[in-house]
Amino acid sequence: MEQEFRYTQKKSLLKKVVNKKTGLGIGAVAVTAMAGNAFFFAELPKRDLVYGQQIESAIQLYEDAGFTNIQKIEMPDLEYGQYFESEVVDRVVSEDTIWQEGTVFKSTPITIFYHVAKGDAKEIAISFDKKVQQIERTFKNEGFTDLELEAILLPKNGNEEKTDVVESITIGNYTYNSDYFYSSSLPVFIRYYDVSEDNKVVPKTLQLKQQKKEAEKILKDAGFNNLQFEGVEEKDLSKNGQILSITLDGIDYDFENQTELVLKNNSLVKLRFSDSSSFAKLPTIAPATKSSDVKKQLEEAGFTKIQLEKEETADISRHDTLSSITIDGQVQSDTTETVFKKESKVTIRYYSAEKAIAEEARKKEEARLAEEAKQAAVVSQQASQIQQFAQAPSQSVYYKNCTAARNAGAAPVRIGDPGYAPHLDRDGDGIGCE
Repeated sequence: MEQEFRYTQKKSLLKKVVNKKTGLGIGAVAVTAMAGNAFFFAELPKRDLVYGQQIESAIQLYEDAGFTNIQKIEMPDLEYGQYFESEVVDRVVSEDTIWQEGTVFKSTPITIFYHVAKGDAKEIAISFDKKVQQIERTFKNEGFTDLELEAILLPKNGNEEKTDVVESITIGNYTYNSDYFYSSSLPVFIRYYDVSEDNKVVPKTLQLKQQKKEAEKILKDAGFNNLQFEGVEEKDLSKNGQILSITLDGIDYDFENQTELVLKNNSLVKLRFSDSSSFAKLPTIAPATKSSDVKKQLEEAGFTKIQLEKEETADISRHDTLSSITIDGQVQSDTTETVFKKESKVTIRYYSAEKAIAEEARKKEEARLAEEAKQAAVVSQQASQIQQFAQAPSQSVYYKNCTAARNAGAAPVRIGDPGYAPHLDRDGDGIGCE
């Protein structure tokens, strides 16, 4: 306090002397004031010369400026870096103020906060000629607990020397470097080569719009045994079975940029394809086709819900022939559509002349019965004639046939006439040789 008070007095005296117009006095007092100022005060370093600089360099700046009350405080927050480069200044506090510039007492407390490695940070010595299992064990022994391994699959043929060799190591967001420290709280990601007979190369012969059966054969021949198919409904029958996409172990296969892809032989391979199996094409059916034949053709085409409906007609020649086909309520002749769902409701309308046929049959039956009655009457008459002939007195006249009767001038010969006999009366009407 006494020093500070004396400095204030000297500063005031200097001001008073300067206001006087005696040059000699001014010079003497000015020299004394400047000497006192340099003894008690110092200029704070510029911000750009301190912030972000190494702690030792920053301390040297303050010491060179004359500051004597310097304290440094570690901030153990670095999870990655190099020890000799990591200890950089974060901020400087002087007289409880975060950063200030200008002239202050040399005894002013200067506190410098600087970054240092976390307490769990350490340098890890890794040799890439070691197998992945050994490197994983090294990290675990150093206290790293969050480890993830990713296998780079390679087919065995020609790659045996790469078996379990580490390709890269990433710690947190940083690529591993042997002379850097890392916090053991950071996740460790290790990529290594997995060489095995089970690793299969995805064939580049797979193509978009390839037929499902062909793609299936290509994959099976390549050694893949876990294939799954998913049909996508497609009305266009010409596209049936075409491959739409292939997903390999969750990865969409790029048909355009066919980079080499290696997977385990039991990886799930999902093939999506156009599926027209639920659709059927309406066959071309002639108008005069029988209803049963129409139904058979539709069933063979794949339709499953078919019903028959009669359409009455008096034209017997059209009986049981096709009238029209209705699909889901729409008459087929009214649309150019030929492909429908197999489960569509198909109605076959056909002509039915059953009533006309029955009427015709009735008339024929009546005619038949009438003819039978007529024939029965004739037979009855013949029987009567025969009986009469049998009862007639014996006669000596006999005609062998109608020629003999005509030659004798007896034709026609009636019942009761001499020489009449049933063999001369073929139609049994009682008159022979008509």
